[in-house]
Amino acid sequence: MLGLGLATSHAPSMFRGLEHWASIHRVLTNGVPQPPEIENETSEVLRDYIDRIKKGFDALKKQIEAYKPDVLLVVGDDQAEVFTEANMPPFCLFTCSEVHGSINISLIEEPEDENHITLRCHSELALYLLNELTRNGFEISESKDSFPFM
Repeated sequence: MLGLGLATSHAPSMFRGLEHWASIHRVLTNGVPQPPEIENETSEVLRDYIDRIKKGFDALKKQIEAYKPDVLLVVGDDQAEVFTEANMPPFCLFTCSEVHGSINISLIEEPEDENHITLRCHSELALYLLNELTRNGFEISESKDSFPFM
């Protein structure tokens, strides 16, 4: 039974220290002129953003720890990180036993062959969800193999 739902936004800067924010901003804005208010984002203001982000993640962590779930169902989008325009399914379930990838951010030229992590997957639950969703008319694909996910 689904008992707890949590959500967070995501952006590369949310996962990096202040020293990376300027380079991430340059890549994401891609030369587009920024509003004059950008000058108000001093190092102090940016540090406050980082503190707020950390507090938000800490709050989510506490909620998960307090709930003590048997399984986490992670829903995310793919921005051509795993899939390409050749095959971009609307939904895909990983039914493999684990997924792996790098937590590095290629946008700022961090090498993707470093900082690897592996996450266990609950194959049995994933297959159950796949079968039930398909039976109920959802268009969903399956990945039986681990792709890099970041």
